[in-house]
Amino acid sequence: EQYDAILSVARIPAYRARILYLAGQAHMMADDTDNAYGRFLQTVNRYPEAYDSYLALIELVNADVPVDDYQRGLVDYHAGAYQPAIEAFNRYLETDPQPNKEEDARWNLALSLKANGNLWQAIQGFEEFIATHPESEHVAQAWLEMAETHTWRDSIDDALDTYRDFAEENPQSPMAPNALWEAAELETDTGDLGKAAASFRDLADRYPTDEGAPEALFNAALSEFRRDQFETARQDWAALIENYPDSQASVAARYWL
Repeated sequence: EQYDAILSVARIPAYRARILYLAGQAHMMADDTDNAYGRFLQTVNRYPEAYDSYLALIELVNADVPVDDYQRGLVDYHAGAYQPAIEAFNRYLETDPQPNKEEDARWNLALSLKANGNLWQAIQGFEEFIATHPESEHVAQAWLEMAETHTWRDSIDDALDTYRDFAEENPQSPMAPNALWEAAELETDTGDLGKAAASFRDLADRYPTDEGAPEALFNAALSEFRRDQFETARQDWAALIENYPDSQASVAARYWL
């Protein structure tokens, strides 16, 4: 009764999941398994991102209580149980998935594959998702996730191509500057400072109003400085000061200049 009183006023999803799980445990201690499993199912179905939903799912699975595979996948994914999530999403997609859930199932399957270390399968999953759901809100992120997965496989050229292909094909996307930034950072990390400078400069040229443009121009100059191209570095820092005089990056540029 006290748990129900809390649920009548509680609004935070994770807290509600906790209370539902505890209510289920109270039913279990009272040997009222039907109501216990009902509470656990509510937790799983309503709050898949909460860790207590994962604890509820374990109770249900151990008791052989049927749970929708889509919900199982979501709960497992958010709890970091990636292999069970992969298996659950695959089972769900092998059935006749509901259109509104099929998209999310494929998206979360690809994320689960990546997090689980199944990198090539994850890349295939992201590619398939982009091809079959071009209007999805997750498409831009799918490109970036795919590029990062290539990086995890040490396929640096493939990662750079993916970042740049996304920016070329989706120049109006709010994520396009992010893709160019990630490509430039990757080139910096691999020591290709000439290409990194060009990439940072390209970002600033193509998206001058992006909030990252001043820092991109600063990094272009710093990359040139690090490879002893002092005149080019000077020009980039001077351009930064002229074009973004009120930015924090311009303060640093004055020192380096």
